[in-house]
Parts: sequence; C-alpha cells; structure tokens
Amino acid sequence: MTDLTSALLAPQQGTGSAPGLAQPAPDPPHITETDHDFCGRERELAVLEGLLTAVGNGARLVSVDGPAGLGKTALVREFLRRHPVRACRVAGEENESTLPYGLLGRLLDSLPAPATDGARSGSLRHVADPFAAGAGLLDALGQSQDGTPLVVVLDDAQWADVPSLDALAFALRRLGADRLLAVVVTRDPADPGLPEGLRRLLADYDTVRLSLPPLDVADVARLATRLLAAPLPAHAAARLHGHTGGNPLHVRALLREVPGDILAGADDSLPAPRSYSLLVLARLARCDRATQDLVAAVSVLGTHCDLRDAAHLADLTEPLPAVEQAIAQELLRERFAPGTHRLCFPHPLVQASVYHHLGPVLRTRLHARAAEAVTDRFGALRHRLGAADGTDEALARELAAVADEEAAAGRWSISATLARHAFRMAPAGPGRDRLAIAAADALLADGRVEEAASLIGALPGADYAGNPCTEGTGTALPGHRCAEGPGTTGDEPHRCAIGPGAADAARQRYAEGHLALVRGQMADATTLLGDAWEHCDPATDPALAQRIAERLATLCLVDCRGTEAARWAEQATALATAPAKGGTLRYCRLLALGMTGAAERGVALTRELPAPALVPAEDADLLLGRGILRVWSDDLEDGRDDLLAAVRMTRRGPVPLRVLADTHLGQAEFRVGRWDEAVLHLGVGCSVADDAGQAWLAPHGHAELALVLALRDDRAGAAAHLEKARRGLGGTRDVVTLMAIARSRAWLAVARGDHPEAVRALRPLLDLRTPDEPAFLPWHDLLAHAQLAVGALQECAATLARLEELAQTTGRLSALAAAAGVRGGLLAARQRPEAAEQAFRTGLGQSATVANPFDGARLALGLGVFLRRTGRRAAAAEHLLTAHGTFVRLGAVWLAGRCARELAACGQPVGSDTRAPLPLTPQELAVARLAADGLTNRRIAHELVLSVKTVEYHLSHAYAKLGIASRTALPARLAPNT
Repeated sequence: MTDLTSALLAPQQGTGSAPGLAQPAPDPPHITETDHDFCGRERELAVLEGLLTAVGNGARLVSVDGPAGLGKTALVREFLRRHPVRACRVAGEENESTLPYGLLGRLLDSLPAPATDGARSGSLRHVADPFAAGAGLLDALGQSQDGTPLVVVLDDAQWADVPSLDALAFALRRLGADRLLAVVVTRDPADPGLPEGLRRLLADYDTVRLSLPPLDVADVARLATRLLAAPLPAHAAARLHGHTGGNPLHVRALLREVPGDILAGADDSLPAPRSYSLLVLARLARCDRATQDLVAAVSVLGTHCDLRDAAHLADLTEPLPAVEQAIAQELLRERFAPGTHRLCFPHPLVQASVYHHLGPVLRTRLHARAAEAVTDRFGALRHRLGAADGTDEALARELAAVADEEAAAGRWSISATLARHAFRMAPAGPGRDRLAIAAADALLADGRVEEAASLIGALPGADYAGNPCTEGTGTALPGHRCAEGPGTTGDEPHRCAIGPGAADAARQRYAEGHLALVRGQMADATTLLGDAWEHCDPATDPALAQRIAERLATLCLVDCRGTEAARWAEQATALATAPAKGGTLRYCRLLALGMTGAAERGVALTRELPAPALVPAEDADLLLGRGILRVWSDDLEDGRDDLLAAVRMTRRGPVPLRVLADTHLGQAEFRVGRWDEAVLHLGVGCSVADDAGQAWLAPHGHAELALVLALRDDRAGAAAHLEKARRGLGGTRDVVTLMAIARSRAWLAVARGDHPEAVRALRPLLDLRTPDEPAFLPWHDLLAHAQLAVGALQECAATLARLEELAQTTGRLSALAAAAGVRGGLLAARQRPEAAEQAFRTGLGQSATVANPFDGARLALGLGVFLRRTGRRAAAAEHLLTAHGTFVRLGAVWLAGRCARELAACGQPVGSDTRAPLPLTPQELAVARLAADGLTNRRIAHELVLSVKTVEYHLSHAYAKLGIASRTALPARLAPNT
C-alpha cells in the first residue's frame, strides 16, 4: 500500500504518529489541568505511593520526565492531592535561570517546619559555592523532619539555575535515614543543560525513573467524557489520540476548541490547538516564500511525501535551500531510503497547523494540481476530495465503486471510509440514501457502530405501505411476516408481492436490522430483517438479498437454530454474484452445519483449503470455520492451528470475524490445556468486542472467560465477567450466550461445592433447543455430575441418556468419554462396582485419543475416588497423582486440592515431581512463550494485540520472576505446555 493510499484511508489530516515531537513552549496559561480532567497514570501514581511508603526506611529519589505537555506537573499534583502529606513544591523559572540560588532560596522559604534563620534564603547572599549552600539545605531539611514523611518537589528542573541544582544534588546525595521523598521533574534527566552532578544522581541505580508515555486511547476517551460531559465514539477517540499523539495538553486544548460534532465525525480533518498553531506559524513566518510554498505543498500531500512531488507541487526547480530552511525551523525532517528523498513533519500537529492555515482557494488549487499529478488511484481520489467544493455525483459513483471492490476483498476499513466519502459527495435523493446504507453496512463490519448509527438515523422514513402477501397459504423462511400470517417453514422461500417503494424500504430495514443485530437487540433485528426480506426482490437486487439472508442466518445461529441457519446460508450463497469472500457468510454456513451435528461434512467442504500458513487472507472466514469444526470433531491440535492462523489473518478483517477468531481460539486453547493463552485470547476478544460496540458478541466472550477463571478458582474474576455477560445479554434471547453463562455459573458453583446451585444453573437448558453437536459448549456431563452429587439419580440418568444419544449419533469420542465418566459415577451410586469401574476405564481409553488434558484428568480423578472408596488405595493413588499433576499445571487449584485430599486419604504424599506453576501472570506467560518461540517484540505485539512497550514491560517482569537476564534463557525455564 502506498503512502498516499494510507493518507486516503485516514483522510483526516495528521492522524498518524511520528517520532520526535516538535514541542511547543511551556504550557500556555489558559490551558491548565484540574482534578476534574486528570486521567490515567494509575501505574505512575502507584509507584509514587509505594515510594512514599518506603521512605519509612530512608530517603528516596524519583525522577519524573517526559516531553512538554505530557502531564508531569499534573501527575505530581494529583499524587499530592490523593496523599495530603507535608510537602513543599518549587519550580524552575526560565527568566530566573541566571539568578544564582534563586530556586534554592524559594525552596528554603517553602519548607514546612521551623528551620534556623541561618538556613533561610537571606543567608544565600553570602554563599560562595554550591557545596556550602548544599550543606545549608541539608541542615534545613534535617530540621524540617518531625517523624512524618516530607515530599520535596522540584518542577521544571531544566529551567532552574545551575548553582541551586548543584546544591540540591549535594544535599540529596547525603540524605540517608530521613523520611523524605524527593521528586525531580524535568523533560530529560540526561539534558546536558543540567549540571553533571544532578545528571549522575538521576541516573543512579537507586533513583526511580518515571518516564511518562502518552495517554492511551482509553484515557483519551475518558478525558473527553469528562470535558464534554458526553462520551466520544470509539473511532473519534482513536482519531483524536492519533492526531495528538496522546499528549494530554493537546487533547484538552482540542476538546475545548473544536465543536463536538467535528470531534465525533470522520469527514472533517482535525486542526492543531491554537496555542500550538501560533508557535508553528511563527516559525513558518520566519521563512522565505519558497520555503513557505514547499511546506504548504507537503502539508497538502500528507504527513510525508517524496521531495520531487512536493517540489513539483510548489513550482520549485531548486528545492534544497527551502528544505534546509524548513529543517532549521523544525517544520520538516528528511528521510532517506535507497533511491528516495522524502520529507515529513516532525509531528502530525505541525502538519495540521500548516494545512488549516491555508486559505480555501490555495488549498483547493493545490489539491486539484496534486490530483492531476499523482498516478496512485487512492491518492488521486483523496486529492479530488480535497479539491471538491460541493457535491460531485461522478466522484461519488467512483468512490462507491472502489468501496465495493474493497469490501469484496474483505478490506472493510478501507471500504467504510470510501463509502462514507461517497455518501458525502452524492447529491440529495434516493441514490444518496442508498450510499448511506452501503456506508453503514461497511462501517458496521469495521466496528464503527456509532458512525453507522448516525448515518442510519439520518435517513428519511421509507415511503411505502406494507404490501399484503398474495401467497398467504405458501411457505416462508423464518422471520417472514405477511397479512395472512407467518406461514410455515419450508424448503422454498415464500415471496410477497413487491410494491412501489418496497426496494428502498428493504434497504432501510436491512440497515436498521443489521444495526440492531450488532447492538444485541435480537428481537428488533429479527423483525426488521424479516421486513427487509419481505420487501426485497432478489431478481433486481441480489446483492441486498444475499446480505439479508446472511444476517438472518446469523440470527438463527445465535438462537441455536442450526437447520434454519444452514438454509439461510445456502440461500445467501445461491444469491451471491461473486465468491463470498471477506465477510461472514461462509463461516455462518460451516457453523450451521456444525450445530446440526454435521461437523465432518463442513470440514469436507473446505477440503481445497491448504495448510493454515498457506491460506490467503480473503479466506480467513473459511479457515475460521474449519478450525472450530475441527475442534468440535475432536481434532483439537489441527483446529487450534487453523484458529491461530485465522486470528492473525483477521486482525485487519471484519471486526465480527476478529472477535469470533479470538473467542474460538480461546475455547480451543482451553480444551488443549493452554489455559494461560486461553485467558489472554478470550480477554482480547472481549476487549475488541467491547471497544467496537459488538454487543451481540461481547456477552458470550465474557461468559467463556468466566469459565476458565472459575476453574482456576479466581472466583472474583469469574463473577465479574459473568456479571458483564448478564448485563450485556439483558433480556435478549441469545441461546448460545445463555448456554455459556449457565455453564460458567455451574462451574463456579461446583468450585464452591454448591452442587444444588449448579443444577439450578443448568437445568433450564433442558427446555431449550440446543445444538445436536455435543462438543458445542459441552454441559450435559456437568449437569449430570451435579445431579449425581445431590442424589437426583433419575434426573442424572435422563441427562446421561441425552448425552449418550448425541455422542453416539455423531461418534464424538470426547462426548462418549464424558458420558462414560457420568455412567461410572451413576453405577457406583447404584452399588454396581464392577460395571462402574469398566465404565471409568472405557472413558479413560476414549479420552486418551483426544488431546484434552482437563477432561482426561477429570476422568482420572473420578476413577481414583471410586478406587479409594472400594479399598484399592494404591491403584487409586496412581490415577489421582496423574490427575493432580494435570490440574496443577493447568492452574485448576481447587481440583488439585481435591486430588491432594484424596491422596492423603490414600496415605500417600502428592509427590515432589509435580511441577509447580510458574510465578507469571497469564499475560507474562503468553508473552514469554512467544518470545521463547523466537518471535520479535513487534511480532508478539501484533500477535496479542498489545503495544510494543507493553510487551517489553511483560518480558522484563518475566525475566525478573524467572531469575534470568535475557530471552535466550526462556526456553529452558518454560515448562512444556502439555
């Protein structure tokens, strides 16, 4: 993808980030941070709090640094607000930097406790050197001690006079048992303008350094909510974050200066804060005309461009003198690569300052010339958009055509941006409304729900009257409504009479139904999509009919109606005018087959799909479907490999597929015994679903994550995610999520030993229509075991019979093994020990062929308990030790504890060869394992949807906990996964 393509895909000027910020002057006086708008920095506040506690054992020094505007002063102020201890704070002043001991005098005068008169600032008039002054400060600090902590803050150290800094370094180096926390705030602790003694002290091993990073997107969103009294859409918060680089000073300034509708939109480019723009424009005004023309040309071409393109646009035959002057004024920078000489802005805000200063005539002229000069298709479109001064029907049609091409290739983010621009350029009328619906569809696929909702909400009401059905005695697919009643489900779709305006109504109802589906409003989605299908004519608009059928298939999947989902998916496939790549249709079809117990048939449909590493990105949906079907058909390792590759492919695909890929991968990792990775990927799926407004997917992810946490005895975490799942589900009928919530509730109850609660959680599932695939969210064996534990033997037998029926129909070994474990327990309860033992051993044999260590350990535990209770303690101990080792490795603490108690009853210790769990968090372990596999930090960040800094943070903690110095030692320290 070319640089101009990237600029088109994020057409708002200056949304990228670039290293090396060109920083403005000190915070302007009208931009201050109050307690109300302080946001983030919890880690840094925790560090300061820990240091404040630690001063009971002696003085501590912390350096707080970072570029201007990142909130260093605000951090210290918030820390002191939260911890109202005795404190004195002084700041360097640029206009006093040549006044010897000016800062030290103010520091002495601000000390909170009595000091001798000789230590006050007046005595500094006769001080000859910093060492004497430092001794006086040391004495004053000593006299200020009263047994409680004292915090001394030196802010803006880079502007303090050198003698004061030398004296301060002298004193701080000699503080020992004093209960004092010294905080030195500066832009760069290695700044050569600071005296060498202070630089050495700040770089000392015992000095804690807090380098403030920019705010992240979530912090920007919270800050916007506080200042605007209303939340920004997720895409708008991300755009504001990218535009400002996460600098809180600039974020706050734009939140105050830019109207909310522009901040929340996607079409208008964001300006720079006025205070910043004035600084940039002052530097630009110092340049000659040629340099100003060159900088203006670069601002129109984007945040970076080729020197030749900029020179051509600026009409400069000798551009290098202008380049040199622009660099000297910190307006541009150079980048070199073989055969290229590129120019870029030091920061997006510099580009925004210049671009928004251009008058409309010059800006339009430059964009028009650029559109004629560039050969890149996307670049030309971007400049034509910039040159447009109103609607342009031809340009709208071209943008819409390219948007359709990008959607067909699965590049939904590009498609959504182009479609939205097409809508904006189209003249009012039905054609523009159709473009709005197409744009909304792409935006929903890209996870930009609020943008889509704003487009759909602005559509005029469809001008049609519901047309009564002329075939009321025929048959209809689910969701159909007509004057004669809903009809009956059959093999052929029932068509209603298509009247005037019905086509536009179908499009609008489809858009509204798709939005309702994404928001988790399943009843509304069913009604709206049913209306859309009723008024759509596949003969004249097969593409719309295909999309409606695909969404109806999704609704049936959510409601566990696999047969109907398969019919809708097949109908959508038949309507497709091109291979259905880049969406969810093929995935829906495969999942529907799996729900009906035909997983093997679905896998067979993907027989032409190559090995995961060779699958092209446009077939990620097929790979995802094949992966989950392989997992359901007990081919766990191959299924996990498919899903792992699908996760990598869907990082840039439709948001629903991205969430589904992480969720399915987490489920597969749970089954193969990689619980740390399961927690991580399920958490990523929940996070993406929450951030992208995928309310129909988020509750299921939270319920699945709760299951793993419950089995790990993290009861608080499991309960929290269960509550999120319940809140997200609301009153919606989502059978899949209801099953997941019930299963997690039951395991959480079993972990507490509350088997009646487990029965209450799962029993309602008996009355629901659940899939014919027993490996789909397995729950029958859990209910049967709970019924057995409460003595409900008849109910247990009935549940077991249903499980065995499903297992035998599909030939699913995992389900047969689970059923055998239940049967063993039931036979033992009915005093049939020989048959019970045979059932347990049959289950163990079946389980051994499936790579699911947790289920195997449960069977081993069941057999061990049975053998101990029949007096065969040595044989019992063998199975209990096996189960115990597996549970310990997985982190199933309470089950490992149960094994230990059974082993104690057998008269045997647990065994010293059982591996203790590694002292790492799930995130640290997942990062460490990928690093041990040879992945770079950047690749790990991409793999786990983390920032590179977060990866480095987790790795450094992993090294410390494992007692190693580098990644080369990781493979030896990390135990096998299975």
